[in-house]
This record gives sequence, C-alpha cells and structure tokens, in this order.
Amino acid sequence: MSRTIRQSPLHDALTAMSPTWGAVNGMNAALTMPGDSAANEILLADASCLTRMGVKGPQAESWLATQGVPVPQGVNTWAGSPAGAVVARLARSEFFLEDGFGGDTVERLRRQLASAPGLY
Repeated sequence: MSRTIRQSPLHDALTAMSPTWGAVNGMNAALTMPGDSAANEILLADASCLTRMGVKGPQAESWLATQGVPVPQGVNTWAGSPAGAVVARLARSEFFLEDGFGGDTVERLRRQLASAPGLY
C-alpha cells in the first residue's frame, strides 16, 4: 500500500465502524464496512478522496464540450459523464468537476488544460 498523506475529516468516526481501509488518491479511505449489503438502507460514504478541479473563463464551456465532457446548460445545475465524473456549472463560465471512484476524467483534463487558451 502506498504512503498516504491526507486524512478524511470523518476518519475518526469511520474508524469506530471498523472498515476495511485502502489508499485512494493518496488518502486512507474506508473501502467497505462490516455488514455492507444491498439490504442496508443508509450507508456512510466519504468522497473527499476523489479527484476534483475547477475550470473557468470565456472558453470553459466550449473547451469542456470539445473534451467530450457533458456541459450542464443552466447555472447551478450538474450533469454526469459516462465515465462517472460529475460536472457542476456554478456560473455562466465556471465549472467544478469531480471524478467517481476509479475515474480519470479530471487527470486527463488537467493535462489538456495547460495548453488551452481562455481558461483559468
């Protein structure tokens, strides 16, 4: 297991539940809980280990679309991608993206972002 550098704000509460731990994006994360099954009505999940980024600027909407990312049409709306990422539109030209577990959309976009004009 790789060395983790981050810890969830819920770490102490999760530890009391005796989960199976694993590293996700450099953070110790509870992967399973005792008794996890489809019969459980409420499950506790900590998503603070997921990869995320923001992008804004006059070209943000068109750039995301050319990258194959679904772009929410209205302000304060969101869309999901087939790869499991969530894209939230915070303003006319400001977006927040978060990958699902095992997703790579954010890392792929980060690599492309450096060469894209009109984005911050």
